[in-house]
Amino acid sequence: MLRPLFILISLLYAMTLTAREEYRYDVLMAGMPAGEIVDIWETISVGGLCAVRATSDMRVVMARGGFELKMRTKTVSEADCGTYRPRSLRVERDEGGGPVITKAQRVGDALLFTTEKNGVVEKGSTPLAVDAVFFGMLFRKYPNEHFQKKGTVNALSEEGLVVRQISFDGRRDGDRTAVDMVYEGVPISFIVRGAVATGVVMNGGLISYQLRGSPIPKSPPQKGSGDILVATALDNDGITVKQPRRVTRLVMSIEKAPAAIPTSCHQKVDESDPETRNVTVDNGKLPCPGEPLPADTAASLYEDKDDPAILAAAVQWKGIADKRKLVKKVMLFVYDHITDKNYRHGTLSASETLKAKSGDCTEHAALAAALLKVLGMPVRNAYGLVLSDEGRFFFHNWLEVHTGDGWVPADPTFAQFPADAARLLIARSAGGGGSEREDLSLTVMKFLRGTRITVTGFSHE
Repeated sequence: MLRPLFILISLLYAMTLTAREEYRYDVLMAGMPAGEIVDIWETISVGGLCAVRATSDMRVVMARGGFELKMRTKTVSEADCGTYRPRSLRVERDEGGGPVITKAQRVGDALLFTTEKNGVVEKGSTPLAVDAVFFGMLFRKYPNEHFQKKGTVNALSEEGLVVRQISFDGRRDGDRTAVDMVYEGVPISFIVRGAVATGVVMNGGLISYQLRGSPIPKSPPQKGSGDILVATALDNDGITVKQPRRVTRLVMSIEKAPAAIPTSCHQKVDESDPETRNVTVDNGKLPCPGEPLPADTAASLYEDKDDPAILAAAVQWKGIADKRKLVKKVMLFVYDHITDKNYRHGTLSASETLKAKSGDCTEHAALAAALLKVLGMPVRNAYGLVLSDEGRFFFHNWLEVHTGDGWVPADPTFAQFPADAARLLIARSAGGGGSEREDLSLTVMKFLRGTRITVTGFSHE
């Protein structure tokens, strides 16, 4: 008796969604038009049961360092009618290389998923809380009145495939609802009418979505005239650093840092002042102690070390016993091999970079990491800020390599081993799954929320 009753209730809830709804959004990045999103909502039957399907197709052309980065992401999510409990997900991302395809299916109380790129597959599972809902379906599951107060909701990220608790504070605004959410420290503002978000502003206006014909929440003007690379750079408010690529020691104070800054023998952090962190960075002539993990030598989606072309390229260094000499040769090879240095790609894999000879710091890092892993050298990715010749800090990706007696920073973008000290490490990664990559993106966005960097001292070789 309970099963037919549950199906009837689900169908009654599903009646709030017509057979097919379509919404088109304009995408703005750093205050300038960048593309569009087309959302389609449908009620369907899956195995004789009612389900809601949401298809979101985003196409963006992003201005980045004077280049155009073309991206497309298509997401198809399905959930049970009424409860909006996640059933399945398919996400296909194209950022200039081979597509990255994620497939997920609910099995029991967990969502099992695989992510594949160029034959490399990552697998994982996410426990589903009883009230978990896809982030994109929050305003379908809950009525506007639910958000016209303070509270929290459990949302499943379609990107990271992890359930996060999101806080919100909302109010009624005429026939609309204004909702301010905090997603892992990143603010997102919504204007909602019924079950439809008509405007979205993320991180103070860095990214905005606007339903065509509807206003979006006000946001502060963005610097950089729409160029995302310029808009995400941070000024050095301290002394001028000449020839930053030759810096062996950098001292800086950091105000309003959003989270703990990693410490190591190369990066000392004084947190005695709760408002300001004083950081001293050394260029790593001496290795940092610490044992590598299995992931530090394993293939990943972007470090596809088992690709035949990567294996063939690494043969030339097989006979080098001196590990420091080996790392230096790989750094120089990658720097010279990537002749077309640009910002046109999202992230190419190592094998794609080897073939294209094109990319920015992420492509340099991926290719160098894959080659070193083939040669038995453990590698982990370092993410943070690097000081440019123009005196601004830009977000950057470099490496830390285990030379047998510890970790040493290496930067193939500048053909450096060890890497210079004119940088700030904010996160490390072994090239893990979607949740790790999403965490890195969130860390970067949080650093843009008023963080101030003041260089107070430096020295050269």
